[in-house]
Amino acid sequence: MTDSDIEFTELHSLLKQRKFDSVIGMLLDSDGGIAPRYSSNLNHAYYVLADAQYNLDKIDDAKESLILAIDEDPFDTDAYLFLANCYSELENYDESERTLRQALKLKPGDDKIKYNLGNTFFDQKKYEFAIEFYKTISEENSSIYNLAQKNIKNARHELQQRKE
Repeated sequence: MTDSDIEFTELHSLLKQRKFDSVIGMLLDSDGGIAPRYSSNLNHAYYVLADAQYNLDKIDDAKESLILAIDEDPFDTDAYLFLANCYSELENYDESERTLRQALKLKPGDDKIKYNLGNTFFDQKKYEFAIEFYKTISEENSSIYNLAQKNIKNARHELQQRKE
């Protein structure tokens, strides 16, 4: 285990204890940048910072931290998923969809990404598109598949309600 891993382990422990202000205080230096002791993995530092910010309901700040995390590692699909969720929280569904489509380009066929895309459409009441994405989720990924099947039923119910 590297020194960096040990430093991040302490932050993860604080996140589990819901000590979000402490996490932010440790991660940021006096100028508002990432403290030097966490600079060996800026992608992870920004992601952990976003996690703490999000849990303090500072969604805009979390969004900005995730953009920085992605700048540090443009292949971090977890950061894309988290960023898309921030956009959805802010009801910026177009950006959420764009972000998830970027993630899907990096990991084609990823069920978690497809499920979140379906949810983005569902939240916009674009039920036909939501169903389209939910249907592509593999049965092998049973937990996500079961959620998708439930959402398909809900989307079909909403479509039926529109007709009545």
